Amino acid sequence: MPSFVLICWDGPEGVNLRNTHREAHVAYIGELNDEGMIHCAGPIKNDAGDQSIGAMIVFEAKDIAAARAIADADPYVAGGVYHTVQVQPFRKVIPA
Repeated sequence: MPSFVLICWDGPEGVNLRNTHREAHVAYIGELNDEGMIHCAGPIKNDAGDQSIGAMIVFEAKDIAAARAIADADPYVAGGVYHTVQVQPFRKVIPA
């Protein structure tokens, strides 16, 4: 199955909305992980490393339309945490 990268950047209310939607987001990503779809995932932090300002997830999906639907269903995306949401095909090269 093809891989995709989801890169998201918080909007101006990201910090506040993140707390509101955290439990649902973690559960959603956990379900995808349990299904074996997640290669890696985690927050993008600010320069000080003490605040999340976005996220990156590498995951599998049937095609780009399915990948975008998976991204749109994330409670952080649906809840407006992110200002920018980008889904692109991804090809892992290293490690082989």
